[in-house]
Amino acid sequence: MHSPLHNANWRRLWALPVLSLLAASCDTGGGEPPPEPPPPPGPRLVYLWSGAHMEASHAAPRPTPEDTPGGPLLLDAGNHDLVAFRADTGEEAWRSRIDDTFVFTGWSLLADGEQAYGVHFDHDEGRTCSIRAWSLSDGTETWRRESRGCISGPNVFSDLAQNEETAFAVTGPEVEPHGVLAYAKADGRLLWRSDLNVGRNSTSLAHGDGRIYASSAYGPSDDPTTLITALDPATGTILWEFSTGRGKRYGPVQVLDGVLYQGTGTESGSLFALDAATGTELWAIDGRTESWSVTEERVYGTHPTGLYAVDRRTGEELWRMSYGIGTVSNAALEHGGYLYHFSRAGATVLNPNTGEILHQEASPDGSAFRKGASVAHGRIYAQTGAHVYAIEGFDPAEAP
Repeated sequence: MHSPLHNANWRRLWALPVLSLLAASCDTGGGEPPPEPPPPPGPRLVYLWSGAHMEASHAAPRPTPEDTPGGPLLLDAGNHDLVAFRADTGEEAWRSRIDDTFVFTGWSLLADGEQAYGVHFDHDEGRTCSIRAWSLSDGTETWRRESRGCISGPNVFSDLAQNEETAFAVTGPEVEPHGVLAYAKADGRLLWRSDLNVGRNSTSLAHGDGRIYASSAYGPSDDPTTLITALDPATGTILWEFSTGRGKRYGPVQVLDGVLYQGTGTESGSLFALDAATGTELWAIDGRTESWSVTEERVYGTHPTGLYAVDRRTGEELWRMSYGIGTVSNAALEHGGYLYHFSRAGATVLNPNTGEILHQEASPDGSAFRKGASVAHGRIYAQTGAHVYAIEGFDPAEAP
């Protein structure tokens, strides 16, 4: 057992460094001041992950449904491959080689809960193009259907649409078979082909309210017109047609609550709203509109230097803004109470009620954002020429 003196000495020795530290903490002269706490982060976009994006891609990255077995994916096409990223982490789930010789053009991508669907133009002497399906579990090609006589350009299988059992494609007039085509998702059987004489320009397809809609531009390049056609998805029978009378079609047909929206991209063009059941015009807005998005309350459109918003039901303009520069004609997207626009101007966050710019920042890799941003899985997906990004949203970082 230690003596009382030993214990007292031990206590004094232990106290010396403690007292020295206390004295140092009270010393205000000559010593280094404690470091300043880091400033709070300013307003910013919150990025969840990024993946390498392949420059040769034409199709926008495509999210799969939330209930995809094994978890939702983000599909990306380009160069020679189709790549699947896990939506929650950005980890590469699988990679499927499409063509060793020709880059995978991937003009359009679709996905349901089991398969991905895409189109490819082989650039070979036979001018072959094809629609293909891949398993979402491992990227294995499950079926392929080829056409001959394809010409280079977006009118080669220029778009895809789907319902529960059928994938729909459209090809230009030089392709055989051409027109609007319906394929069984299960095995790729051709179910029907319409006699719709699609234009030489790219054609948009959409499915909604129990119908297929095709929108294609006709006529000379300096004075085109757009024809919108509704078809029965079971038979390909034409249900109605509507001619815009002016303007080359831009962007995809969109359908919400029985109303079809289609924009045209020439100066004399418009944004049209049609009754989806009959093709009757409900309203139209004059002016070039290359991209648009439709929400419950508003339609957001692009003009050559910025954005505008109109009431979805009446077409009444609510606001209009300009960056003062030309921008890539990407559609603006609502998410979490904000409006997001990805363009040459960078990532812009706006007040959806007024169009006021709340925040703007460059992409993480410093390059321009490209077309094809989307909202799925509770986040935003956007792409540049080098990366695809998953973004949680905007953090205003306001003081508490």
